[in-house]
Amino acid sequence: MKILSCSIRHCILRILAGLILNVLTIHAQTRTLDSLAVRVLLDENGLDTVSVAAVTHSDSENRIISLDLSGRKILKLSAEIGSITRLKSLVLNNNLLDSLPPELWRLSYLVTLDLSNNHLGHLDSKISGLKNLLFLSVRGNGLTSLPLSLFDLQQLENLLLSKNLLDTLPEEVSNLLFLKYLNVSENQLRTIPLNVAAMAQLDSLDLSGNLITTLPELISELQNTKVNLRDNQLCNLSSTLQAWANQKDPAWMVSQACGLRIWNKTGLGRRPGRPSAQVSIHDVLGRLVFKRP
Repeated sequence: MKILSCSIRHCILRILAGLILNVLTIHAQTRTLDSLAVRVLLDENGLDTVSVAAVTHSDSENRIISLDLSGRKILKLSAEIGSITRLKSLVLNNNLLDSLPPELWRLSYLVTLDLSNNHLGHLDSKISGLKNLLFLSVRGNGLTSLPLSLFDLQQLENLLLSKNLLDTLPEEVSNLLFLKYLNVSENQLRTIPLNVAAMAQLDSLDLSGNLITTLPELISELQNTKVNLRDNQLCNLSSTLQAWANQKDPAWMVSQACGLRIWNKTGLGRRPGRPSAQVSIHDVLGRLVFKRP
């Protein structure tokens, strides 16, 4: 009986050892897959001399959680991006991308996505798959419209839409209940939705450099929000809105193109003035990347 007991104990230990080995093997293979995926991305864009370590950060399990390919002249983001399943931060600004693979929208851990200054032209409606996204920048991409699914990103805190060709801001923007920073500067907006006035959680709203001629009266209820109205065509505001605007920025009036439209090289009507406020990816990256969904 004693021999049998020892035999059973030995078998259990062997089974446990085998399970642990399998888990460790899976983890090692997953880490290898992460690195291989980045290697493929680099090589496909002629960056064979750039090391994986130079553009990534990993967590305590050596899973890649941050990938920064900014300013690398990236032409293509391949489907392998979808295999880096723990990715929390993806920085692709200042590249040459004109499309994105559907696998990108399955990265459920992603909290930071910077696509600014590329050539995308549009956003895929599947962007709503990034349920944990906190920071999104698509500035400078020639966007003429926005998918309504964008406003299903309930956790979003920072949304940068500046330097595009947007002539309408969908009223669904008010669905972003946790949004703190909204930048729609340097577009072609002529007005903004009425329900923006209900977004009291906003810390900053940048409307500068558009063609806005009127504002909803209720926007004056945004008392604690920093608002940039410069370089528009706000020439006939009510006394209530003028008082509110003066409170936000005493110099807002001098930058308005009243009775005069000056066209720049992109065809966007605006007057030259002080540059609009910007939020750098590096300002928020530190507090977003390592926050686990």
